[in-house]
Amino acid sequence: MKRWIGAAASAAILLSASVAAAASAYPNGVYSIPTTKAGYVCDFPKVKVTVNGQALSTGKVPAILYDGQTLVPVSALAKALGGSVTWSGKTYTAAVTAFHATPVLTAAGYFARSNPILSNASAAISDAMHRVIAWKTGAPTATDVSALSADALAVTTDAGDMTGIGTNTKDQAQVALAAEETHWLSDEVTLLTDAQVAAKDYVAGNATTYSSLMGTAYQVTLADETAVYGAMQTAAATLQAEE
Repeated sequence: MKRWIGAAASAAILLSASVAAAASAYPNGVYSIPTTKAGYVCDFPKVKVTVNGQALSTGKVPAILYDGQTLVPVSALAKALGGSVTWSGKTYTAAVTAFHATPVLTAAGYFARSNPILSNASAAISDAMHRVIAWKTGAPTATDVSALSADALAVTTDAGDMTGIGTNTKDQAQVALAAEETHWLSDEVTLLTDAQVAAKDYVAGNATTYSSLMGTAYQVTLADETAVYGAMQTAAATLQAEE
């Protein structure tokens, strides 16, 4: 009996020493998970996870390192990122609802998103401009009415897209530039709409309304577009220089 106690005591000392050695090999210690074999456990290194510089609290179960991968309790991580998780015990499914982060774009990222929008808008404005200028030597047609309506709709969509960029970034310079570009596009929508109404009224025989709107319609000129767009490009260059 004494020998059994001595052997058991020795085994306990060796076990304690091995656990201590394993824990000391990892800065955050280990997390022991019981196995299906009675009396046996598996030790996994604990991992410290931070979210935006703040330590992530995972409750009873820590983040661990397994097979070269960091395993983190999904509920804790999703909530820390502004999302949520629902669990189905029937299907064993963890459904994560994604958070909606506000991105901070680089200058290159901003222009990659805004340039196609401005390019599309410029094409529509240019089309309208040439139609309006042509009225100096001719008269609006039903084709002009349809085309100007499509141009106005296209630029309206582009203005909405620019607004989306401005409301989905935290960089104040980008917000300001997006607001300026959105304002420009909105002004152009007004001019295109006036031109479309003027053309429609002319085709319908309402020359009085047509004449009163022509002063506004003729503002859709290349000079106006170039001046405003040039100012925005100066602001864009400033933004890029600050990057």
